[in-house]
Amino acid sequence: MYQDTDFGKEVLDGVQLQADKLKIKVVETTTHKPTDQDFTAQITRLKAAGCDLVVLGTIVRDSIVPYATARKIGWTDVDFLGSAASYDLFVAAAQGGVTEGLYAMGLTDMPYRDTFGPAAQSWFDRYKERYKNDPNIGAIYGHVAADLTALGLEKAGADLTLSSFVRGWSPSAAIATSSTARRRTSARQAPGRELVVPGRGEGGRWVRLTDPLSF
Repeated sequence: MYQDTDFGKEVLDGVQLQADKLKIKVVETTTHKPTDQDFTAQITRLKAAGCDLVVLGTIVRDSIVPYATARKIGWTDVDFLGSAASYDLFVAAAQGGVTEGLYAMGLTDMPYRDTFGPAAQSWFDRYKERYKNDPNIGAIYGHVAADLTALGLEKAGADLTLSSFVRGWSPSAAIATSSTARRRTSARQAPGRELVVPGRGEGGRWVRLTDPLSF
């Protein structure tokens, strides 16, 4: 199930590639506009197809509402899996616990203060004091990106060129700003995600299910 955008179609492409690799069949697909509010038709169609797993090429609201719709009509013997775009504080904490049991794959751990060590808690507190809100997953992504960029610039030295920056950034494959924020970088390959964190909505929070998974 994906939204009719470039993002949604990229998720569909990824699902199809993985299905081909695993030699399993994608039995049904549905699409919707990002502004749609009623997903009854899409959920009914997927249920009729007998899906074992529904993968969501969705973001926030269009992750919450279809999942809640499925559970409301009694379709409970199927799992829903969201992309990193669904892995958001608002999705897990949706009103009424309607996303309880939803799965998603994040790029790092969700920033809950009580799961952090002292150094990360200090960063959390500074962020909240400055912005008057708890940091969300986007704050983590931004922090990681800024940290890796600063590392690359530092290693590149004063005579900065594109080549020296790439060379300076390459050793950062072994560096992480958090235990799960591992990236791979090489002179020939753009930075890429190496690990993902599987999470499940439980009690209004994302709960990590396993150690980070590689792919």
